[in-house]
Amino acid sequence: MHKTETVDYGIVLSGERELILDDCTLLMKAGDIVCQIGAWHQWASPKSECLMAFDMIAARFVDGPAGLAQGNDKTIHPDPNLKLPDGVKPARRIVTIDTEDGKGSLISDGPAPDVRFDPARPGFASARLWVTDSAPSEIVFESLHLPHAIEPPKNGTVCRVVTFPPDDIWKGKVGSAEVEAFFSAMGSPGASTYSPSAPHPYMQKTQTVDFCFVLEGKITLVLDSEEVNLATGEVAILRGANHAWSNRSGNPAIVAISSHDGA
Repeated sequence: MHKTETVDYGIVLSGERELILDDCTLLMKAGDIVCQIGAWHQWASPKSECLMAFDMIAARFVDGPAGLAQGNDKTIHPDPNLKLPDGVKPARRIVTIDTEDGKGSLISDGPAPDVRFDPARPGFASARLWVTDSAPSEIVFESLHLPHAIEPPKNGTVCRVVTFPPDDIWKGKVGSAEVEAFFSAMGSPGASTYSPSAPHPYMQKTQTVDFCFVLEGKITLVLDSEEVNLATGEVAILRGANHAWSNRSGNPAIVAISSHDGA
């Protein structure tokens, strides 16, 4: 067993891996994400090879040397009546933390509870998994009570899983009104850089460093002057770039995005 004074977003890109805690062992599969909030844990790969990505964020224990989580926030669970659009898979969110000194525990394991949609793009979904709002981050039980936005809070981060439907579903049906409505609903009206002459209607720009992991499918990263084609397991790092995501395949594409405040 080991632990670090960090908040970790652990993303399974391919294969399977076991996450071993003091109170249980979980089998994680491709597309699953664990938010490890300073928890004791161990990894094993008994069944197959596994490719994982980790985004590790410095954290601090403000409640003394024991290193237990602060606060008594209740874990937020998904609305049982929430219906995902056709083609959208639920994003599995695992949350681990120390509830006793030296013992890593499972706090939550299920579909990400905070999901936003875009009526103009049937099959689009953006699931928010975790947010930090300070640097170093505090070790807390829950974070999704913080305001929803594409950008992270100042000095913070936000981890999301986004499903992009094929562009052919909505191409030619989206203009400034639809794009404005989407970014407003996402809590980030200022992120849009929409222009009728832009290479993509959903171009956006934020003062962030974004780590983008393709979990499933194929997708094109659209920049002002060029495009980059990405496939499952590949990664893009954006440093405040004006960009959009274009799905030119016939199937949904799923991307995990960890955004860090860069202001």
